[in-house]
Amino acid sequence: MIVGEPRHTPQPLSARRTLPVRLGVIDYLNVRPVYEWILRQADTGGGLPSVATVSGVPAQMNAALQSGLVDISNVSSYAYGANCREWLLMPRLSVAAHGRVDSVLLFTLDAMLAAHDAALLIGDRALMERHAQRSVAGRGRPHVIDLAAEWATWTGLPFVFAVWAGRADRASALEESGVLDLLPASKAWGLAHLDQIAAVRAPQLGLSQQQCAAYLRLLDYDLSPQDLTGLRTFLEMTIPDFSWAKVQLLGR
Repeated sequence: MIVGEPRHTPQPLSARRTLPVRLGVIDYLNVRPVYEWILRQADTGGGLPSVATVSGVPAQMNAALQSGLVDISNVSSYAYGANCREWLLMPRLSVAAHGRVDSVLLFTLDAMLAAHDAALLIGDRALMERHAQRSVAGRGRPHVIDLAAEWATWTGLPFVFAVWAGRADRASALEESGVLDLLPASKAWGLAHLDQIAAVRAPQLGLSQQQCAAYLRLLDYDLSPQDLTGLRTFLEMTIPDFSWAKVQLLGR
């Protein structure tokens, strides 16, 4: 299912208690190591009877988890912090960088629209523009600032761009569905097959396999203690009423 192209009207949460849990999936290269095995099983492995996938861009998945259209998803770190009373944080799973990331970039000249002085790009589009190195007519090639690298220089900490979170009111269903075991298992498969994932995705992005594989190896998916320190620092800086004491973990 793709957010924005629903096959049917979403049912209220109370009417979906017996249905499979809904897993939000952002279709960016940087999360494919976590989702690739799950999506292959859903497409070719006889399906996942206890889990249904819902696809969308990051803003859509943030909203979908908030509204209850999905029960668990990768979401932006900021969205998690803003909703940490209602969302539970999944341990040992994140998208983080311990230096440059190549996909959260500030271009001091907009590489697409010459009328603007700067543009912030994220995800696959940022990665593609970084490698394209296009010039703006009459203004030259944009200067590119990697925000993860800037954060590391400033704080000495990794930047956690996204985490996985589940709705607190669906915690029991999530545990019973097995999705909390599927996600780390799929991550382990993905990390062992980065070159294979890169080979599949590279033609879709107009990049080489080597470029995609190198990018994936910049990322950390483990939400380590150091990542948690970086996450906490960011949330305390950006959300005025955020308290780390509000954070609750999902699963056993």
